[in-house]
Amino acid sequence: MTTTGASGTYHQFLSDENAPKWRGMFTDAIHRVAREVQPSLLVDQDAVRFVEELLYKILAILCAMKPRTVQDVEDYVTRTFDPQVGRWANKEAREGMDSYVASKQRGRGSHGHSKPLNMPVDRVHPPLCRDVLGYRTMEPTVTCYMLGIVEYMGADILKLAGNYVRNSRQAAVISSEAVRVAMNADKVLLDFFDQDPQPLRIEEKWTDRAHMSYDELVKDVLADEAQYTRDLALIIKVFQKFLEDCCDAVAKDEKQEIIDDIFENVQAVENMATQLLGSIEDMLEMFGESGDSEESSKVPLIGACFEEPALDWEFSVYESYAEGYRTAQDRLEEFLARPEVATYVKNSANTVCTNFKEAVYYVLPKLLLEPILHCFQYFDLTQYFFKTSPDVGDRTCFSEAHTALIALKSNMDKLCRDILPKPGHEQVIGYRRRGPRASIEQLNELQRSIEPWDDTDIAAMCSEILHEGDLNVHRGKGFGKTSTERHIFVLDSLLIFCKANAGRKIEFRLKEKFNVRRMELNDLEDCEEYRNAFEVVENQKRLILVAKTENDKREWMALLTGLTTKGTFDRLLDSAIRDEQRRIPLRLPDPVVYKFAEEDVEGVNIMFEEGATSSTGVPLVKGGTLHKLVERLTYHRFADPGFVRIFLTTYRSFCDPPKFLSLLVERFRIPDPPTTKEEEEVFMAGGKSRPWMKRFRTEYVQPVQLRIMNVLRHWVEHHLYDFDADMSATLREFLKELHGKQRMRKWSESVERLLERGGMSVQQPHVFDVDPAPLEYHIAREPGDLNIYTTHPIEIARQLTLIESEMYRAVRPSELVGSKWTSEDKETLSPNVLRFIRHSTNITSWVNCTIVESENLEERRVAAQRFIDIMATLMELNNFNGMIEILSALNSSAVHRLDHTFMELPRRLEQAKASANELAANHMKKYKEKLKAINPPCVPFMGDYLTQILFIEQGLKDMIPNSECINFSKRRKVAEVTGEIQQYQNQPYNLIIEPVIQAFLLSQDPLKCVDGDSHILATKLHKASLEIEPRQQPPAKFPRNPAIKDSWLRDKPRISSRGPSRPTPKPSISGSSSSDIRRLSTLTTASSSNDDRDQPPPVQRNERPPLTPTSLQQPAPVLPPKTSSGPTLPPRPGQSGGGVPPPASRPKDSSSPLPSGDAAGPPVLPSRDYCRKVPQLPPKTHR
Repeated sequence: MTTTGASGTYHQFLSDENAPKWRGMFTDAIHRVAREVQPSLLVDQDAVRFVEELLYKILAILCAMKPRTVQDVEDYVTRTFDPQVGRWANKEAREGMDSYVASKQRGRGSHGHSKPLNMPVDRVHPPLCRDVLGYRTMEPTVTCYMLGIVEYMGADILKLAGNYVRNSRQAAVISSEAVRVAMNADKVLLDFFDQDPQPLRIEEKWTDRAHMSYDELVKDVLADEAQYTRDLALIIKVFQKFLEDCCDAVAKDEKQEIIDDIFENVQAVENMATQLLGSIEDMLEMFGESGDSEESSKVPLIGACFEEPALDWEFSVYESYAEGYRTAQDRLEEFLARPEVATYVKNSANTVCTNFKEAVYYVLPKLLLEPILHCFQYFDLTQYFFKTSPDVGDRTCFSEAHTALIALKSNMDKLCRDILPKPGHEQVIGYRRRGPRASIEQLNELQRSIEPWDDTDIAAMCSEILHEGDLNVHRGKGFGKTSTERHIFVLDSLLIFCKANAGRKIEFRLKEKFNVRRMELNDLEDCEEYRNAFEVVENQKRLILVAKTENDKREWMALLTGLTTKGTFDRLLDSAIRDEQRRIPLRLPDPVVYKFAEEDVEGVNIMFEEGATSSTGVPLVKGGTLHKLVERLTYHRFADPGFVRIFLTTYRSFCDPPKFLSLLVERFRIPDPPTTKEEEEVFMAGGKSRPWMKRFRTEYVQPVQLRIMNVLRHWVEHHLYDFDADMSATLREFLKELHGKQRMRKWSESVERLLERGGMSVQQPHVFDVDPAPLEYHIAREPGDLNIYTTHPIEIARQLTLIESEMYRAVRPSELVGSKWTSEDKETLSPNVLRFIRHSTNITSWVNCTIVESENLEERRVAAQRFIDIMATLMELNNFNGMIEILSALNSSAVHRLDHTFMELPRRLEQAKASANELAANHMKKYKEKLKAINPPCVPFMGDYLTQILFIEQGLKDMIPNSECINFSKRRKVAEVTGEIQQYQNQPYNLIIEPVIQAFLLSQDPLKCVDGDSHILATKLHKASLEIEPRQQPPAKFPRNPAIKDSWLRDKPRISSRGPSRPTPKPSISGSSSSDIRRLSTLTTASSSNDDRDQPPPVQRNERPPLTPTSLQQPAPVLPPKTSSGPTLPPRPGQSGGGVPPPASRPKDSSSPLPSGDAAGPPVLPSRDYCRKVPQLPPKTHR
């Protein structure tokens, strides 16, 4: 499908007919390009789709001219694109094509020294040639060249959109709206896509720094410093380079003197600004992904970033700059006034970009003033940060920094008394914003003050008011009156000409309106008719504007030139940076000396997941050698917090901790790259700096070492158990070596503090907005009287939930990786997992024994109904592990067959049982859906996670076949499971701990009497089940147990609604108090019923023999082989797989049977949310 446009017939790549073939083909390439041009920003899916649509439009334009050769495409781009953009696009496309050809000649994965294209050339070429161009054959290089042009334009769009996002202080995500706004602000892109500016606005809240919070200040300063360093780089890499070329027209002996006088201290200021920005970015990276340590916070504390350079007097470069500022301005003005220089600028400036001549004369002087203005911001910033910082130590840092800067401020005030702009002119200092942007209310107020205004709202087109003032509009001789005064408003997208409405309600009357993005600006020389004039042109509209003084003209020209050329300046700077990187390539150490500098060889030492990236756009590592994985862990090009988390969670399965620590130390000690003999001789003779060494240190050494410290910090903070005495001593010795390095000192001290403190800080008790629900009691409150009949089912469910929540939250990821709970050293490697497994097995066995060993039918019915009631409450509490424990017992072969026991279930309990079975059916599909939909707190079913990890561990190999690469994809899958476990470990329950009931629950250990053999217990219970309810016969009649009182069965549990039933203890959420713990440890030895003489004493959790779960009537899930010595959780209901052999006979030495008695009927409880606070009633005495 094609459409016809002004320039020809365009193929519709994304029409309904073609979209299935082309949609998404550029997605991965767009993510990779975005990571290259904006590594600190993410791109959402809507923005990717929109950019992809734009790229297909560009490809359609290139295909419309039916190219046959690369030269056809290059000529078309040169002829139709913006001159500068076309030149850069052709250059990038040519280099990408050369890299593509080299890779075909040398083999896949080798690109020589040229940067390879991100676009899928081999995938696009066949359908492009056949379906779009209609050729039978075409050289792939033509497709490659066109995709090179497309990729350059995509990078240009993403670069501008990212700059907008950073400057607007929004979230670090490029959205489709940000792309549209950035395109609206760029004349080149508007002209290229032949579209008018769209009425778009992203809502932004701008406020003065004096009223910002600490985190808002950090974000604002970070964005401002990033733009400030780009402005300094623009002075050095674009304007200084141009003036050095101008110096070729001047005597050679004057060349260096002129450049030094103008740009003498700009480089020093640029170094200082870059270092400060790097320190802030380092702090963001180090603390942005922190866990629960005391030093972590929502926004990193950046006081040290200002304190250290202030105390070291590094800000004094601004004083030196201010001392030479007047000389620099005078020398620049004198230099540009020379006839030979003026001729060169006039003839050569526009070859750089449109209006570059005006930029040299008007924007450059304002840019040279910017460091002075920026320095004065620091004096106020330290005070703002001191007032808003949430940390005492951070405030101390800012106080020290402010005190150290007082002398500098005094000197700067004296030096710059005549330099600083007058009040009201702070915003007109170039093309950069100074001061807060206009709010929507201010823009609407401006619109209401102008009549007639019947067009699009100003707030929909613009975001800031830059300046307003009066200029004369020159009409020429033929108009009688030669000039008319107009009041002009300069906005970021509009130039509004108004006439004052004297004596009227509305202040201004609209006369003219210019779109800044469509406007041309021309500087005019003085003549007889006018002086200090310039011209603005949009389509057929042309106005000559006359300023009152020469200085006023400079102010207006600086502002308007900056507005019309801002996008071009960004491209010029990016092009200069790329040229410098090509001229000075990044050198790495010799791989023989430094193994981490070994080149990536796909399939040999590293592998990536095909077409897969992380949430931050980083390629997913499939596998690699140990050195390559450590290299990626501390990669110099970008940080990958997800990779760090996965590596630290799973590395023990392929590397022991001492080896890993030695690799990090080896990685940190980076040797210098090799140099040639000639380079060394030149350096030693002339003492000149080596530019490649500077790039090596800033782009390789510093990022790698910073990320090593970040890994160490996370390792100590979250996995301190890896550090025994020898490991700790080795780490401390290494950290002491870093105290002398200024950039590393604060990070090494941070790791040392964590090591001394013991990793993560002790978690403070969670503070809830409401009080917990009161304790619910039924009949018994004393340890010897507690059993399933006398204890309130709601409180049993609550206390069981608190027990299991603490057990679940205690499980560490390191206990799960490698299925350590099934290994020989499981007691040491997975103590918390084993404790949880054994507890779950005990609860399931307890439910089984309590029901089956209740011989009397009515007693058995009451017991079964109480357990179903407990299960229903567990579901309401989101304790799915407890729910599965009871459901596993109810569905076991010994209990499930007891039809008479469940014959008279109340409808509410029947529904609760059916709901639980529905959650567990079909491989627990409904349970998993519900788990994703609920909000914590909850206790997920641990057995499901353990099964997933077992399947991964047993189904995937540790090493990738036919390679020496560690299978990191396997570790990532395990880490995904452990990450989901950790997701539900943060939120505790708002419930009161009852130590007596918890002791009763923890004392249940039916497997004790069968030496921990669940198979023997299941066999005995199955035989007992057949005796109490024979097959196809009425249930056997057994006498009531005299130890069970009638009131235990007759009285129904009630919920207290007003007043505490006993003195309510203080809520203990994250754990019980020390007195509770002592009481609990004493009570766990008590019996759980009146007949406590038959109850076996509890045993230590870690002394029990290996267990297997009580089986269900449904087949159990596939679990580890029988040879595995580790215990397992209760099986998941509804799973397929092997079952337990049929039980044989009932044992005569059954352990601790419950007493019997007459039943009065099942308890009935209202269905409600038991976590919420319940009004209390006075306690009712049960007799």
